[in-house]
Amino acid sequence: MTAYDRASTTDPAPLFKASEYTSSISGLTSRLVDYYVEAVDNKGNVGRSPIQHVWIGSNTSSGGGSASSTVSWKPTTVTKNDTLTIRLTSSSVAASLHWGVNYSGSTWVTPDSVYWPTGTTFYTDKVAAESPFVADTGGTMVCKIGPFNNAKQTVKSIAFVIHYADATWDNNSGTDYHVAITDTADTGKVITPTTYTMDGALDASASLVASNSSVNLYASWNGSLLYVATPSAQSAGKDVFLFVSDSMRTKVAAPWSKAGKVAGWSAYLANESTNNYVAWNDYGSATVAKYAGTYLEGTINLKEKLGYTPTKMYIYVGQYGTADAGALQVQVPSGNSDANIDSSETLAYTLIISDVKQSPVRQIKNFALSQNYPNPFNPSTVINYQIPEDSKVTLRVYDVLGTQVAELVNEDQSMGVHYAQFNASKVASGIYYYTLTAGSHKETKKMMVLK
Repeated sequence: MTAYDRASTTDPAPLFKASEYTSSISGLTSRLVDYYVEAVDNKGNVGRSPIQHVWIGSNTSSGGGSASSTVSWKPTTVTKNDTLTIRLTSSSVAASLHWGVNYSGSTWVTPDSVYWPTGTTFYTDKVAAESPFVADTGGTMVCKIGPFNNAKQTVKSIAFVIHYADATWDNNSGTDYHVAITDTADTGKVITPTTYTMDGALDASASLVASNSSVNLYASWNGSLLYVATPSAQSAGKDVFLFVSDSMRTKVAAPWSKAGKVAGWSAYLANESTNNYVAWNDYGSATVAKYAGTYLEGTINLKEKLGYTPTKMYIYVGQYGTADAGALQVQVPSGNSDANIDSSETLAYTLIISDVKQSPVRQIKNFALSQNYPNPFNPSTVINYQIPEDSKVTLRVYDVLGTQVAELVNEDQSMGVHYAQFNASKVASGIYYYTLTAGSHKETKKMMVLK
């Protein structure tokens, strides 16, 4: 590196002024480079700067972004009644969707707050909204927005870029990402119900309805078919069971000679980890479909199975050890850790009877704190949690000595799923603990900062 001694321009002049150093990088193009500066004094003390980033390549309006991540969305053709699912693959840091509506060139309109998913905030310009991506299986993150059918604001298009927690951006090489919203006028005509493709990938219409220990449960309803999905047995490394019931039933022996008991079911979808065998069980003469790829997914015609269409279904997941008499290892929603699944530990999924797709009603029954993602991380990570009732909530971060290093949440919050972001740029590498308190509930988990 080359040192320069520049004259000070301050008045009064400083007593001491260090030399300035510069360095150059050559041979790279279209690359985001991480760097830090390390110095050793004459006593052997080592100092290191925070990791910084520089984009080498053509300039764009919002920076270089994360070159290794892939952005995709479903459905590819979006109507105002659809939920738009934006998926981020292979990102090593947390991220937010930086978005607006009704764009014209590079100008966006602020989306009305009725369209904001949980955790959304204004960006500093007070124009764009920023909605957090939520950790999904297989190293991906998702953000869901819409449907865009509220009378408060007509939405014709979406524009977005990806804002990473390390202060980098993906702005699609300076052109932003654009999604057109088609208008399906409510003229009394019957709108074709959602159809589901059984391919082992999560259906675009599915909503995340429960999560525990980073295992997610998804559901969707099109007026006749109930769609359910969760990570497959091969993804989980465990035998996976997806139960559906039209009522809260007493416990019975777990299926497939697994250990313990589970709440009684109307039908269940099973997936074996050793050979990827997948099958619906106890479905009678109902029309069913299933597939196991990255996700175990299936549909069942409820009226054909039950003889009527209920207003809600109770759904739940059990992951078990693969051996005979394998024990319950993970349940979704979370339970009381007694190795059984009680009826009170199931999710009540409301079925909305309509010709037009609507968002399902999320029923939060349990307090749950998820593992942060990504983990380990540098410098930012996202913490997801759910609370079953309106509560005073605090979320605090402590070092291994018990000293509080950050307070992420300290406010009254409503029942539902919430997210918080922790930026560790001002703390050292190491183990930290985060503690969530909501009413009488309290839970602590461990995370690692790795710089």
